[in-house]
Amino acid sequence: MQKKSVVKRDNKVFVIGILIIFLIALIVMNFGRFTGSVTKESSTILTITPDKMTGGEYVNIDLIPGKKGVYNQYYICYTYNDVCLARPRFSCSSFRCIKPVSDSYKSWAGWESGVYYVKVFDYEINGYVRSYFTIE
Repeated sequence: MQKKSVVKRDNKVFVIGILIIFLIALIVMNFGRFTGSVTKESSTILTITPDKMTGGEYVNIDLIPGKKGVYNQYYICYTYNDVCLARPRFSCSSFRCIKPVSDSYKSWAGWESGVYYVKVFDYEINGYVRSYFTIE
């Protein structure tokens, strides 16, 4: 009889030990999510002015790159079909812009009314940062 109670007690200790190890592993594997390092938020600021215009006017693009910089080429795209209409470049000292920069691009008079966006590749998030404007 004594052997059964010892075995049951050892099983409880074993199960509790496994649960503790499982919880520790779960916390360690998800630690990045708790600290926020998994979220892909960029510190890059991309500003378009004016936000509403007619075709043929200038689009002013102001860029403050994030920690790791951005690629010097940007794209101007139409949201209706995600077709990029232009691929101008910022005037940076290399292919990677690490200091604030501005550029002006003259929109075409033939651009249709709708929402457009400017996108630039951000090395901090390994993806694109976008800013939107409207052609009326």
